[in-house]
Amino acid sequence: MSDGKRRTQSTGKKTNAAAVNAAIRDAEALRLRAQDWTYQDIADHLGYDSKATAYGAVKKRLTEIKADAVDELRGIEDQKLTIGFTEVFRILNADYDIPDHLETVAEAVAYLSKDAELKLKAIDRLDKLSARRAKLMGLDAPQKTEITGAGGFPISINPNLLPAAAVQALNNQQPEGEGEGP
Repeated sequence: MSDGKRRTQSTGKKTNAAAVNAAIRDAEALRLRAQDWTYQDIADHLGYDSKATAYGAVKKRLTEIKADAVDELRGIEDQKLTIGFTEVFRILNADYDIPDHLETVAEAVAYLSKDAELKLKAIDRLDKLSARRAKLMGLDAPQKTEITGAGGFPISINPNLLPAAAVQALNNQQPEGEGEGP
């Protein structure tokens, strides 16, 4: 191709080399912005079409860096949770024999009840660890939240205080079952 951009024939997407070059250029844009270059100067220097394109490249790279950092932190937290799970399962799977020095049934029952209490605490901890891991990994369904006014009644919205686009959007919404003719 004469424009210098190699594209695959089947999808039209940039090849890996082009994607790598774009990522390198975006990283350079971020580095220059960190040195207080203006977006226009970055665009001129790196050959972006406009300062808006340079801004988009810097913003994209920042988002990727944040995502990488979040993934790394999520991995570290997951490792900590795995250590907690391992310890809880060790406690749950441990066999506690009654020591020979216990002379009465009451002493044996007291000893075993401590064992049962420890295992119940381990189960509670396991539940907390599982909930934390599910939240960390995004496994739980999103929470549905409904906001109501005083006494559980709907909140009144004064359309005069809203931007025109919001008022139009509210006017275009119809409650279920309403607005349908016979």
